Amino acid sequence: MVFTIASSLLLASGLPVHSQEYRAWISVESEDSRLRIVGFCEAPEDGYVTYELKAVKTGGSGKSETSQSGRVYVTKGEAKGLSRLRLGVLPDDSYVIRLKVYKGKKLVADDSVSR
Repeated sequence: MVFTIASSLLLASGLPVHSQEYRAWISVESEDSRLRIVGFCEAPEDGYVTYELKAVKTGGSGKSETSQSGRVYVTKGEAKGLSRLRLGVLPDDSYVIRLKVYKGKKLVADDSVSR
């Protein structure tokens, strides 16, 4: 099962595929009791961006957090995979996954997925 929530919303909103804005989205694939999470970015110009991908899970065994951050070069108009996480989840667990993309110190795009 694949969820690409942000991509679907962008297409439904009528935004052009190659807009003049930074875009960020999260892909979540479910495999048994694990989630494969990938953060993506598309930029209106070539250059470096920094990102933070954070997942917070709450369930019967308590609360856990995992995160990744880094700096990556993006090419204008091309989707770039920024980071990958795996998260074990049980049916009663809830989670929030948040992606933030910065150009310099300015937040230029973000996305989140929750259950």
